[in-house]
Amino acid sequence: MFTVVLHMLVAVASGGGPATQGSIMQFASSRLRRRTLVVAAAALLTVPLAAGQAIASAELVGTTQSPDADRTLRVVVPLEPPSLNPLNGSQSTGLVWGSMFEAGMIALDADGRPSDTGMITAWERTEPDTWRFTLRPDVTFHNGEPFDAEAVKFTIETYQAGESSPMRAYTLGITAVTVVDSLTVDVTTESPDLSIPAVLTALRALPPVYYTEVGEDAFGQDPVGAGPFVFESWEPGTRVTVTANPEYWRGAPGLAGIEYTFAGDGATRVSLLQSGEADLVISVPVQLRDDLRDGDGTTTVEKQSLAEFSLFQVTNKEQLTDPELRSAIALAVDRQALVDYVLEGEGGVPASNILAPLYFAPEEQDVPAADPDAARAIVETLDDPTVTISYGPNQSASTEAIAEAVAGMLEEVGITVERNPMDFAQLQTEFVGGTMDGLILYPIVPVFPHPKVFVEGFLTSDSITKYCNSPGIDELNDQAIAAEDEATSDALYHEIHAIAIDQDQCITPLLYDVQSWGMVSELQGFVAPPANIIDYFPLSFEG
Repeated sequence: MFTVVLHMLVAVASGGGPATQGSIMQFASSRLRRRTLVVAAAALLTVPLAAGQAIASAELVGTTQSPDADRTLRVVVPLEPPSLNPLNGSQSTGLVWGSMFEAGMIALDADGRPSDTGMITAWERTEPDTWRFTLRPDVTFHNGEPFDAEAVKFTIETYQAGESSPMRAYTLGITAVTVVDSLTVDVTTESPDLSIPAVLTALRALPPVYYTEVGEDAFGQDPVGAGPFVFESWEPGTRVTVTANPEYWRGAPGLAGIEYTFAGDGATRVSLLQSGEADLVISVPVQLRDDLRDGDGTTTVEKQSLAEFSLFQVTNKEQLTDPELRSAIALAVDRQALVDYVLEGEGGVPASNILAPLYFAPEEQDVPAADPDAARAIVETLDDPTVTISYGPNQSASTEAIAEAVAGMLEEVGITVERNPMDFAQLQTEFVGGTMDGLILYPIVPVFPHPKVFVEGFLTSDSITKYCNSPGIDELNDQAIAAEDEATSDALYHEIHAIAIDQDQCITPLLYDVQSWGMVSELQGFVAPPANIIDYFPLSFEG
């Protein structure tokens, strides 16, 4: 059900054995000398869902015979990332850097649960507050550094220290990471914590020596991962390229490499595919999907995503401190109309519960109908309310249309709306920083399969965004994390949801995005992920 990505890089070790610290340092400095990549690192979030490997439950495209492993896959994505460092990256930027890093240190199975098939192969709770993890042997980073217990310790502690990391909040309960031996590591938490294996599905392994040598920003310009593709070059504003690693622990990839280019306009992405200048394009607009389905040599794949468009109501700033106004906004929004008319009936599924992916399918949700008359009656008692709606038009093919439709619905009930379109990278930075006011249209995606991802991401006083100030949530969250069993924990999380979403309207869930990928017909092995990040490892071209 959940996924983050299994996109990776290729190994660049000298020789076949483990690299020495000296050879690694030489490798680090030579990489920085021979590559000229200048892009500002920025703090990004998309909880924007990611969290593990791509789920293998969708239909495959193409066949499995005679693959052509000599071809480079040309991918067009909506946004150029400001950094290739997964520490401060989001789901949307992971469309690029995800191909260079092994999915989380713990893999996910087809149901979105922690699996023993990844770089960490076993875990057990040795004490109420301690988890022991066993690592897969003989896994290395692309510069030859071993993926070992020291690397796990370094990765967790680096995420903890990363002020710009969306994942930092989820690691703060870890009090110690202890190396038992080279393939065994203990993680101790402040209190019993059921979420730790799930959290590790969202942390990308970082090479300790190289990362320490170059630092966070430089690593984002010249990254080193542990997956099937290795960073090759970055021409800012033009392309990012990666090449295949035949020594990858899962086997050789089916592609020679991947070239990423960037086009914010959906029609432009589709045109590049139709003209033969691209092999795979991300986020095909609803209005253009039939053109590719019926085209000569092109096709599309659709999948209901775990990415949920939500309307964040900032309760702790000036515009929306009045709970009556927040209630009117929630009543005015017609989720079904957004799906039927803005997304033409196939671009989304109405949503009403941010915890739904963890507990039940979106179609099982009790989505309340809009009540504009009730919303208008509330607004008439208020003093001419004005609300800002902020959104990133270049985030997806549908964002601007959804934002404009929501603004129109609010204006219909008497609320003055000020539109604030922003570059999505800047929106992410301010969203994570907790500096915004009014309404924020933002797609949230569970980066790991545990309700902690939503609660500590958006609802607690120490959350990533800090926009919700509902009393009682912090205490309930502490109880849920320390619960002895999942049933008790789940009941507490549902109570949190009832307070923050149903009662105080900190967030108004809107709809689940139905993603569409366009591709050439000879591309095979494509599995549509529930979020945006694709597992490129099994992809190949029909020979």
